[in-house]
Amino acid sequence: MGQVADYKETASSQQHLVYYLATYYSLPAPDSQDRIAKVFFCPGFERYGYNVTTLAGRVCYGAYSTSYATNLNFKPFGYATGQTAPSEPPHKISDIQSQAPLTDVWALIDVDKVAITSQSNTWEQQLPDRPVHGSVRDALFFDLHVAARKVGKVGTL
Repeated sequence: MGQVADYKETASSQQHLVYYLATYYSLPAPDSQDRIAKVFFCPGFERYGYNVTTLAGRVCYGAYSTSYATNLNFKPFGYATGQTAPSEPPHKISDIQSQAPLTDVWALIDVDKVAITSQSNTWEQQLPDRPVHGSVRDALFFDLHVAARKVGKVGTL
């Protein structure tokens, strides 16, 4: 579910949204050069993240995951081949709409150690200790609006 801000033409980059969205942001298409898409990196995270010396490989946003949200019973973005769970293709917006209004389902959200309490992945260890926006997290919803969401109990987004 963690999303990085860097991309290039590799199999691991193809597991992140920035690889597919870079050209929509008028950034160069993926090639052999490692590039940073600052639009995928919150300035608050850059200020408060743990030991931020480079944006490469840093996770700032989380993509919707059934581990942290309950609006849907599937992963809207799918799940990449080669991960620990079975691969799953991306779903259509109509699949999401059939279960919940697009205004109620976030696509991307700020992540931190209050929300992500498992330290099983290396990217989780580099998260800020607390939400970078105080008592709220910024979220991008599937209807494309952005809103602040109150920070909930530990282990939730």
